[in-house]
Amino acid sequence: MHRRAPGPLAGLAAGAALGAALFGLAVLLLGHRGDGGPLRPPPGFSPGAADPRTPVRVLATLDGPGLHAMILPLREDGGDPAAEEAILDRDLFPGGGSHRWARLVASNPEGGPAVRLSLAPGAVVLETEAGPAGNVDLAAAFAARAKDLPPHRALDLRVHRAPDREVEVPPGSFVRVLLAFPAAADPREAAAASLGEGVRLLPREAPLDRVRSALLEGSVSTLPDAKRAEARPQGREEGPGTPR
Repeated sequence: MHRRAPGPLAGLAAGAALGAALFGLAVLLLGHRGDGGPLRPPPGFSPGAADPRTPVRVLATLDGPGLHAMILPLREDGGDPAAEEAILDRDLFPGGGSHRWARLVASNPEGGPAVRLSLAPGAVVLETEAGPAGNVDLAAAFAARAKDLPPHRALDLRVHRAPDREVEVPPGSFVRVLLAFPAAADPREAAAASLGEGVRLLPREAPLDRVRSALLEGSVSTLPDAKRAEARPQGREEGPGTPR
């Protein structure tokens, strides 16, 4: 039987700490429990926003024809992703240092041709204060570690397209992709991003529930025309009086 994906408030039943684990992230990071009990967050987990109206900063294409895409941090709720990123680094880059992880949603409108999207190293670029930073070779890391991963983890990484250096997005469809970047390239602070030639993503803000809907349904094009978000300097903390 098809199990319906949880909505923005579904984490309340299992505790607010699992709010960031919606839409497959819980299984990807935390695994399965055979006793039917709730999944437990990893050590060091910090709860993020619970209010579905909370504004979320993402990198997204503007309205227009062609591919619609959104890049967001591993934790879409604004919580610190360090605990979750450490799990992925441990599994795929043991002894290889830390990375910044992100999720990409790419949606192809109906009526046009299929779109091939490269995930090769350096194909997805974040524009950071230190300069351009391309995605690392996740496919090679998966190939090197696949035989040592638990079966459920290997399966879920395949679902998140970790072994692929290219994906095809048919018309009227979308894909969700896991990405890794060098540790200094934080997608939460990037000023822009690009997916090959001609697909540029800029900072935008949208309510948390709408971002989660885009993750679930690929509805990137329906994100509200929220104001453009400026890149935030490293270490800046916002308060009620902080100018935007």
